[in-house]
Amino acid sequence: TLTEERDATKAKHDSMVVDLEELMAQVKAKEAEIADVAATLTQQDQAIADAAAKFDRQMNIFRETRAGAEQEQAELMQRREDARQRELAQEELVKSHQERMRRLSENQEVCAAEAERLEAAAATAQKVQEAAAAIRVRRRSHD
Repeated sequence: TLTEERDATKAKHDSMVVDLEELMAQVKAKEAEIADVAATLTQQDQAIADAAAKFDRQMNIFRETRAGAEQEQAELMQRREDARQRELAQEELVKSHQERMRRLSENQEVCAAEAERLEAAAATAQKVQEAAAAIRVRRRSHD
């Protein structure tokens, strides 16, 4: 009975040792799985960091490109405004020229009318001089 008790305790102890060894094997297997998951997570973290860095570079390129496009658009708008101002200035110049031409035409008409009046006055003066000469000739002939 002491022997039986000792044999039962030894069998129980041996069973517990086997159970403990199985548990230890399971713990080691879980530790290996955890190490694999940790390695995978580390790789994924690195991939995420690489992707974030690439995204940042692309955003910087985008910002630079957009800033350049905005600058070009501003320059284009300025060139359009400059062209519009030149066009307005040309229109004003054309209007001014047309007004000068209209006044010149009016002045030519006034000058032509004045020339006709002066020619008529000269013709009248000529007739007056001829009449005065005729009168002088008649007076001399009466004297």
